[in-house]
Amino acid sequence: MKKLLSILLLSVVLIGCSEERVLMDDLTDKGTEESPRMYSESGLFNGVGFDVYSNGQLQYVVNLKEGEIDGLKKEWDEDGNRIE
Repeated sequence: MKKLLSILLLSVVLIGCSEERVLMDDLTDKGTEESPRMYSESGLFNGVGFDVYSNGQLQYVVNLKEGEIDGLKKEWDEDGNRIE
């Protein structure tokens, strides 16, 4: 059941809105560790970045504006429990 919910959650994240959603591994970080600046092929990235665990579970979702984190980062553990 949790696996089904995880898949549904990931689907909602990926398809739910019109904002561009990209796996963080597909972006290039040209900033520093303290101040990352994420770029896509077209320049500074605007949209939603996300990552997943090896089991397919969503790890985190973050909004990016002009390549920088804009807002809260939502995180989950490998079992799908929200990390506060």
